[in-house]
Amino acid sequence: MDFWWGKADGKKKGLYLKSWDAICSPIISGGLGFQDLHNINQAQIARIGWRILRYHDSLLSKILKAKYFQNSSPFQVSIKSNSSWVWKGILKNIHSFKKHCIWEVGNGLSIHIWNDNWILNSIPTVNTSAALLSEDYKMVSDLIDSSHNIWNRQTLASLFVTQTQDDILNIRLPMHGNDNIKWALNRTEEFYVKSLSQENYRSTHVDSVIDETWCKIWNLNVIPKIKVFIWKCYSDILPLNSRLSRIIIIPSKDCALCLNQEETFRHLFIDCPFAKAVWFCTALSFIPTVDNHLTTKDWISSWFSNNLSVSNYHFPYVVATILRFIWKARCTTIFENKPQNPAIIGREAMIFIHSQQKILEKALSSSGTTTAPIQGWVPPMMNNFKINVDASFVSTDHCIDIGFLLRHNTGSFRGAKCLQHRSYSSEEAEGLALFEALKWSR
Repeated sequence: MDFWWGKADGKKKGLYLKSWDAICSPIISGGLGFQDLHNINQAQIARIGWRILRYHDSLLSKILKAKYFQNSSPFQVSIKSNSSWVWKGILKNIHSFKKHCIWEVGNGLSIHIWNDNWILNSIPTVNTSAALLSEDYKMVSDLIDSSHNIWNRQTLASLFVTQTQDDILNIRLPMHGNDNIKWALNRTEEFYVKSLSQENYRSTHVDSVIDETWCKIWNLNVIPKIKVFIWKCYSDILPLNSRLSRIIIIPSKDCALCLNQEETFRHLFIDCPFAKAVWFCTALSFIPTVDNHLTTKDWISSWFSNNLSVSNYHFPYVVATILRFIWKARCTTIFENKPQNPAIIGREAMIFIHSQQKILEKALSSSGTTTAPIQGWVPPMMNNFKINVDASFVSTDHCIDIGFLLRHNTGSFRGAKCLQHRSYSSEEAEGLALFEALKWSR
């Protein structure tokens, strides 16, 4: 944290304009995607617990089982005061990720009916008349007719409501084999530290706002320091005098370049005579204007709303670079006490823009990367119709959105429809989309 905000060695206090928790948030939520070391450490410890649960024949699993859970599962063991600190840490994290595990029923000897997650997207619901009887049944093996290796329907009917009975009967019992635990946060059903750390972050940051402008800023074809600068602008953490005066005591709130007005974002980069001169001297025949009702975030977001260009340069690339040069001139004036010439700043900005553009073009050509042309809508044969179909798949909740559009060969709109389905893969989603489109076309 001290390194990020440039705090010098020996200083007891620093100026932190954004919290560490906010910086560790994902890029799409306005952070920098730094890993929270505490969160990563907990996920790494949880991984040890997962290996104990999943790989029973490992040496570590055998030693810990012999000492701490001989006749039970780690999920059913409580933390004791005389346990080793290693086992306490592992057990604490095992209990924390239990809700993300799901059991695949084999013989049912390792799965607790009431405490483990073994029925997909459901919790066992007991009949009110069987509340006392349920205490006699603890393991899933008690619900299985071992002689025929099938579910004991009579036991299920006496214990559970109809919906729970149906959910259990839909679980296929293998001919032989032990119970197998699986990870529910990814398709591979294998534990990954990244999946748990991301889930832990989401559970503690449910109010995080997703803004696609953050991704557009970081995808700009500019050097990293300009991306970081625009990130600070969009985050409203640029240390302008108007902002600093509300936090600490500073000599003046006035703009360091013109000394006439309070240094706000709008004044420093748009309205200041020095800034206007810099924009004019870039020879782009372009001076930005900002409506009075627009905030800094609104203005930066508007850069990406249309595919704009200035003198054959990408608009956001040009504006971001020139803003960074104006800011550099402001900091040089304050910290080095050197007066700046707007004409020189404007020319240097244009030289930099041109040189970076050349470097980018050369890198793309040397790597053989070319931009594929955007193909427009291709009409069908004369007097025919064409249906365009697409589907989006969200793996977390197995929900798909389907849309299709019908047009004549002249391009005239004839109809459209949107609907939702449940699916378990993107391939299945595409197939359902085609199927629904064909049904609709009839």
